[in-house]
Amino acid sequence: MELELPIREQLSAAIFSKSLRIKEVVNVNSPDCAESKTSSGECSDDEDEDDGEVGPPKTKQSMTNLLGVDAVTIATFVKFSHTLLDAIIQFILAIAFLTNLLGWVPVLWACTVPAILSPVNYLLAQQYSKAEDALMAASDRRMAVLSEMLQGIRQIKFDAQEDQWNRKVQTLRSNEIKKQGQVFQFDLSLIAVWSCGPICMSLIALATYFLANKSLSPSVAFTALSIFQSLSATLSNFPETISDLMNAKVAARRIEQYLDLPEYNNCHSDGEAIAFSQTTISWPSNTMEEDNSDFKMRNISLQFPLGELTVISGPAGAGKSLLLLATIGEADLLEGQIFFPQRQSPLAYNGPSNEWTIDTSIAFVPQNPWIENGTVRENILFGLPLNPERYRDVLHACCLEDDLNSMQDGDQTDLGANGVNLSGGQKWRVALARALYSPAGVLVLDDIFSAVDARVGHHLFEKALTGSLAEGRTRIVATHHTTLCWSEMKYYVVLENGRVSFAGKPENYCPDLCPSNAGSIQRIGNADSAAQQGHILVPVSNSLTAPQQNPSEEDVKGKAFYEAETRATGAVKLSIYSIYMQACGGYLYWIPIALSFGFTLVAELAIPYWVSVWTRDLANTQPDIEVNIHSVSDGLSARSDPQSADNRLWLYLGVYIGLFLMSILTEIVRYQLVFMASIRGSLAIFEKFLLRVLHAPLSFLDTTPVGQILNRFSADFSTLDSDLALDLPNMLHGVLMLLSVIIAALFISPLMVGFGFISLFLSWYIASLYVTAARDAKRIESNARSPIFEQFGSIIDGLVTIRAFDKVGQYMYRMYNAMDAHCQALWHLRLFNCWMMFRLNMIGALYVTMTAALIATIRGVDASVAGFALSFALQMSEVVAWVLSEYAEIELDFNAVERIVEYTQIETEHQDGMDAPAGWPTKGEIEANDLVVGYAPELPPVLRGLSFLIKSNEHVGIVGRTGSGKSSLTLALLRFLEARSGSLHIDGIDISRLRLSALRSKIAIIPQDPVIFSGTLRSVLDPSDQYTDSELLAALAKVHLRPSMDDEENSELEGTDEDCNNAALSLSSPISERGKNLSQGQRQLVCLAQALLSRPKILIMDEATSSIDMSTDALIQQTIRQEFRDSTLMVIAHRLSTVVDFDRIMVLGEGRIAEFDTPAALLRNEGGPFWTLVDKSGERDSLRRSILQGERQA
Repeated sequence: MELELPIREQLSAAIFSKSLRIKEVVNVNSPDCAESKTSSGECSDDEDEDDGEVGPPKTKQSMTNLLGVDAVTIATFVKFSHTLLDAIIQFILAIAFLTNLLGWVPVLWACTVPAILSPVNYLLAQQYSKAEDALMAASDRRMAVLSEMLQGIRQIKFDAQEDQWNRKVQTLRSNEIKKQGQVFQFDLSLIAVWSCGPICMSLIALATYFLANKSLSPSVAFTALSIFQSLSATLSNFPETISDLMNAKVAARRIEQYLDLPEYNNCHSDGEAIAFSQTTISWPSNTMEEDNSDFKMRNISLQFPLGELTVISGPAGAGKSLLLLATIGEADLLEGQIFFPQRQSPLAYNGPSNEWTIDTSIAFVPQNPWIENGTVRENILFGLPLNPERYRDVLHACCLEDDLNSMQDGDQTDLGANGVNLSGGQKWRVALARALYSPAGVLVLDDIFSAVDARVGHHLFEKALTGSLAEGRTRIVATHHTTLCWSEMKYYVVLENGRVSFAGKPENYCPDLCPSNAGSIQRIGNADSAAQQGHILVPVSNSLTAPQQNPSEEDVKGKAFYEAETRATGAVKLSIYSIYMQACGGYLYWIPIALSFGFTLVAELAIPYWVSVWTRDLANTQPDIEVNIHSVSDGLSARSDPQSADNRLWLYLGVYIGLFLMSILTEIVRYQLVFMASIRGSLAIFEKFLLRVLHAPLSFLDTTPVGQILNRFSADFSTLDSDLALDLPNMLHGVLMLLSVIIAALFISPLMVGFGFISLFLSWYIASLYVTAARDAKRIESNARSPIFEQFGSIIDGLVTIRAFDKVGQYMYRMYNAMDAHCQALWHLRLFNCWMMFRLNMIGALYVTMTAALIATIRGVDASVAGFALSFALQMSEVVAWVLSEYAEIELDFNAVERIVEYTQIETEHQDGMDAPAGWPTKGEIEANDLVVGYAPELPPVLRGLSFLIKSNEHVGIVGRTGSGKSSLTLALLRFLEARSGSLHIDGIDISRLRLSALRSKIAIIPQDPVIFSGTLRSVLDPSDQYTDSELLAALAKVHLRPSMDDEENSELEGTDEDCNNAALSLSSPISERGKNLSQGQRQLVCLAQALLSRPKILIMDEATSSIDMSTDALIQQTIRQEFRDSTLMVIAHRLSTVVDFDRIMVLGEGRIAEFDTPAALLRNEGGPFWTLVDKSGERDSLRRSILQGERQA
């Protein structure tokens, strides 16, 4: 324990510390393709050839496995490593005793056995190590896919792909279990080899001794066999220790490979300004070769003016995000230099808010804002002290006041990981508020306007980007909304194909949009006092509600978003054991296991008894006490004949060897049967666990941290797969040994059995006290482990943001505290074990003393029988301690089973219902009748009596403020929210009667923040392999991810020109986890291409082109209208310009339909909700022109 815990925690700390220094690699190079192919299901089931050749862990989940599995493996070996030295010392002592007893010649011949077996053992150990390496690689792949699945579970459920993902994960799980089976077989081989060694040594030694001396006295035979039997017991632990050593070697190599990965190295050089000089940059990669990335930005020469606004624009995939990463020092610098003023030490934060700014510090808002699990205030303050005045100014500048007023706990509302309970616009504004509140003098902002409507965008521009909070700060913004920023920008950068096509003053780029002409744009934002509103329907007050007017550090934190992880109490229920036994094959399967244990018990008793018969016969003695079991030896002794001594020797040796071989055989069979049961049980429980998680309702998945689920998938299933399979037969074997001790005691005296039961009762009492405490300590330890996984995963997701804000030290301190809390729980668990073992050893020693005294006081006890009984009694201390400690381990192992079974019993969505008719829906007509929907029975409804009819092929825009019910209507259509009353019909069929998969597979949805799974672009677009390459390329061309040309021209251009390689994606282009090597706009376009291929009859889009540049967006909108003219289209719109030419527009407010008519009809209703939206949108004139033009064309 003195070594185990420090090594475990220090390894965990080193792994975590490395994770904060590692590069944020987003591109997928060839070494990683194995993982991406596996994730996408393109790999074959048989991966034996390359399992052992995996590289260092690179994915988020493989890094998590280093914490949850590899560090534990090394610490476990350290805990038991002393047994190696013990075994060696005991082996040397045994050889010394045997040499003294038998002479050096028999012992020398006996030592030929380990000399022969050592190479065999070495080869088996090597194969075991390879099998363990392959197992860990398979486990990494499974966990990587599971992590990706849980991160994108909403998209999986939207697309009704639960069955596909279940098959994908089960395939990887089957491969992992296959590797686990191979590990078990090699482990079994090691056990067999080491068990055979002492038998062969005893046979050769005694036979050689007899041939040399022509005699074998009982004292010599019994003593020698006792030593060999002791040696067998000593070496029986050797294979397991060797296995632990091989496991630790594999784990150490994986950790070493991880620690050797290239680290983040800030690519900045000291300078007076932020400037690029003849720079070539690429996405971060683990190799710094010139060709390490398909996409590079070349020959960049820029100088951003300090204290001013710089705007970077360009089409999707042009390199805007990469340029921003280089600005904060996160990109790979291949050529040239990037200059940045040297960072200074932080200032004090107790002065006026306008004195906070540190000119050279950085604040970064990425394209996918990182929101950690914490309150709104904690996310904004980001570890800084609260300055109430500055805090209020930031909330107002970022339009967060109304949002906080609508939240029950205000700014103390707890946010889920990645802001799962926030809208896309809210996440961006919270991230922007964090940057504004910080003291950073350089604000690097990526696409902050894409998720908000025009009015909020103007407010953010005027109050946040160019207001008093931004005064004197260098602001570098990548956006498509260049017109909005034109009046204030001082430097303009236009990117195209990874190159800078323009860099300079904006008036030099477009004189027609000089600041004087852009004044009209600015005047739109100042048209009325409503410019300060945070949402387009309800104006924002200039002050916070009472709880937020005077924010203080003592404000009570709101209700936690995530439910606390439950912890069972008391003993593990018998039902848990029953569930496990049923999963292993049912109760009948355990009958042959019980029989194998019975045979083992017979062998354990027969071997020492046969030795007593043998030695008594050789001494030609008869016992003075009458014991029925001696009848066999009496018969043999009666036929004692000196001339047949040789024959009797070989008879006794033969029977002895046969009994020992039977013991080994039954032991192997026993292990094999338990291993097979364990594998069957692991597969069955995993399958049920996975299906429950996949079919769990969104309410469970949204309120349960991913790290908590992964903890069960990783650490708990690791216990179920391997630890339980070894601990269970060990405990049962210990029970047999204990029974054999009790039976041996019966040969001497019932009084001895009485002492034995008293000793057993006392030991059981001590063990029960231990188990009671250790069980809860184990549960506390398991629960203390979950926050480590959760924080680790969250920090990996926000790594770039954390480093940009220079918060690495803060998060190291937080993580180390979590590790310390876990270590404390583990420390007490180990102390409880030490407490128990000390007392069990004392009780055992007392029992052995009593037994020896009893044997000495009974007259006429035959020496061989006394030795037979005493040899078992001497094991009492060890056997009882072993049995009870193994029982305790089983209890703790079943704690993992208990935690897994808990998730196999969670409530799931109803999977029953009827199949949809063939070809349904044929028209795409949607009808709601008095629909009432709520998120939970105890909560008020979010949709209140909706009734509408959307006609076939109609294009409908859905608008309304945050909380009006837009997203809830989408969830109701897909039955993520079941109707409390009323109904929803599609083509006349009540959707509540359909199976969920039948419904969701027929409705396509493109969310604002799309989820792209890893693989190749081909596998992402066509996971079921239904379309030809030409169809896939045509879909990419329609969404402008490839140039529009025929396939032959595409193939000729591929790979011939660097610019073309930068611009165009090929079907074989690798896609990293969650599509991180694509920009937000590219991910949206890929999702749109998927919809173009599937041509759904009903398509729902949630501002699905918000991150695309204006010119491409116009083309995409035209494509949508043309390609989906035969589909019913529902678009949730934040920007009215995307839906003003639709057939009809539905305006929602407080869960009800405020208006539903054509845009022209709604516009004529002066003062109505839609008229108000248009009037206060900031695009009033252009929207009215578009609506009137559409009416004339109609």
